[in-house]
Amino acid sequence: MRNFSRKVHRYLISFEYKGNFFSGFQKQCAQNQPKSTTVQGTIESALSLYTNGKAEKIFGSSRTDAGVHALCNTAHLEIPVESPTSTACMNTRRRRRRTSNTSSSSSSRTKSHDDDDDDDDGDGGDDDVVTGLDSEKYIDPERLWKGVNYHLQKLGFLDAVRLTGCDYVERPYFHARYDAIERTYKYKIWASPEVPSLFEQSTCWHVLLRRRERDEEDGTITEKVGKIAVKKEKIETHGKRARRRAAALDVAAMERAGQYFVGVHDFSTFRGKKCSANSPVRSITSVRVEEEKMSSTTNGKMIVITIVAPSFLYHQVRLLVGALKRCGEGHMKVEDVKRILEEKNDKFAPPMAPAKGLFLTDVKYNKNFAPRDPECALRSALQDGIEECDWKEAYGN
Repeated sequence: MRNFSRKVHRYLISFEYKGNFFSGFQKQCAQNQPKSTTVQGTIESALSLYTNGKAEKIFGSSRTDAGVHALCNTAHLEIPVESPTSTACMNTRRRRRRTSNTSSSSSSRTKSHDDDDDDDDGDGGDDDVVTGLDSEKYIDPERLWKGVNYHLQKLGFLDAVRLTGCDYVERPYFHARYDAIERTYKYKIWASPEVPSLFEQSTCWHVLLRRRERDEEDGTITEKVGKIAVKKEKIETHGKRARRRAAALDVAAMERAGQYFVGVHDFSTFRGKKCSANSPVRSITSVRVEEEKMSSTTNGKMIVITIVAPSFLYHQVRLLVGALKRCGEGHMKVEDVKRILEEKNDKFAPPMAPAKGLFLTDVKYNKNFAPRDPECALRSALQDGIEECDWKEAYGN
């Protein structure tokens, strides 16, 4: 039987970034496309500098679009066992040991032979740059992510993207994308007649509301046009009126509409035209629509939509948010969401929400990075260049 052991060490890195600084996560490979700054390309440049060119590629779990932010995205990378970085770290450790031992030998001349067991052997915790694993060298995960951040700072990108953690993955065939069991996205909507704060403008969708005050006694609506208040007769919301700005977003209606997405469905209606997935069927774990607590003096609402699923289609989250926003405005009935979902045709999809309000907030894996299911484990093995027949023979499938 073929020996599947590979002379590499695999790590899972976590990182955050501001989407407005990048043209998406994935590095552009097409020759006819102009060179653009991507999250993947930026991290790979810093990683290559840190490993002296021995690790130059990362494999992301979620390929976010241009403008989409991440509080926690993940990717795996591989570093050869005998990388120059590992060797250099070991040499540094040996030099420190020699220095420590020399100092220890000098001081031991003034001690009695009974005190020899208390001498420092040079293996102090803070000086351990590299930790041994089965007699093979590997880079300590904390050293790795901090080292990559050092080079991101040198490249001038640390204010836009930075690594936040790193784990060593012992299991072979692990893949950050195929072995993820759950992804969480949050979308922020600022619903107000006022523009959002300068600090929120690039991280939320501003749904501009109509300024108005209802006078219940005389059945009129007071609309403010600049500083002038104009009273108009109260009319029903239909036709052209429905396409005008809403007075508020109905959070309860958005919450009810979101429950139609929960479960296993054919999301052909909510699928980007350039989606390359083999199947439009996806399983949505949960959809929550909540209003953030704001200051009593704030003239507006910050609405947060949280969608959790094992995986998503291209543009799916932003299309779902677009439908929920229409329900909140009253331009679409809650029951209409179910109808257009069942149409399974993207021509019925409402306008897509802009990218700037979307955040990838979490990517989860099984304990000890166990495979999600046998099919995903096989796909991970194929990504590692393992033949399918060899993999099945090894695992008895």
